[in-house]
Amino acid sequence: MSHGPRRLQDPRQRHPHHRAPDLWPRYIDPAFRDRAPVGLTEDEGDLRLALAGKPWGRIAIDADRSKRRQGRNYALNQERWRPYAERGWTSKVQLEAMDIEGIDVAVVYPSRGLFALTIADMDPRLAAAMARAYNDWLHEFCQENPERCSAPA
Repeated sequence: MSHGPRRLQDPRQRHPHHRAPDLWPRYIDPAFRDRAPVGLTEDEGDLRLALAGKPWGRIAIDADRSKRRQGRNYALNQERWRPYAERGWTSKVQLEAMDIEGIDVAVVYPSRGLFALTIADMDPRLAAAMARAYNDWLHEFCQENPERCSAPA
């Protein structure tokens, strides 16, 4: 942690803060587990979701890797994020990444969580269960150091 003025993490984040691909299967109410998507991990920083092998949500059109935009920093980010991905993007990994960047406090934005609820005509009970599961996961994630990691208000 820096000793000068406190630095808040840039929302664009050079180190993605959470990529828990199994968030919904682990945290959703068991009554909805068979309808919960899983995060894909084909690339480091992959935000896509799937259910029973079929693409899920707003970025489902990016399911074919050969057609996805990879951007000018794609290769750099794959190398940069690999060590964090290999360790599971845990809250401890988040805090280490923040230390490397000199970041004191991070507001943990949902990233993949924003894409999860983009299904047209989603059963409202499933949507509520998915939101609760995400919130439960986020609360647990931030407990590693709640003074440094928090959820957006």
